[in-house]
Amino acid sequence: MYRPGYIAALMIVLFASSAATAERFVVFGDLQDSSPDGRQRDVELIERINEIAPVFSVYIGDIKEGGSECTDELFARMRRVFDHHEKPLIFTPGDNEWTDCWRASAGGFDATERKDAVVSLFTASGESLGQEPLQLE
Repeated sequence: MYRPGYIAALMIVLFASSAATAERFVVFGDLQDSSPDGRQRDVELIERINEIAPVFSVYIGDIKEGGSECTDELFARMRRVFDHHEKPLIFTPGDNEWTDCWRASAGGFDATERKDAVVSLFTASGESLGQEPLQLE
């Protein structure tokens, strides 16, 4: 399940932005669900965000739990989830994506190497994620 704080933050952004303008954005993060259908629920969340058609969205990190493995496969799976986002999606890594990867339960990775892997997969093109990418600086 999604954490209550995450849902509350998303709802505040949605309600605050539903007033008189179509120029809105969404900020969300903390998609750490490790259940078998967890990533499908993430896709469904992205589809709900697509329905409100924000100008862009910002993902503020944590695509996994701190102690879960920091594998390239997990990162690629989440990238495929983010690829469902229709408008630009700006990704910022959280601590779980790299600084926590030194833990044995997370695979005992070098944190700097994991940071480089995340940056390479999610931001190397110089563009945001999403089906309508935005040039980033």
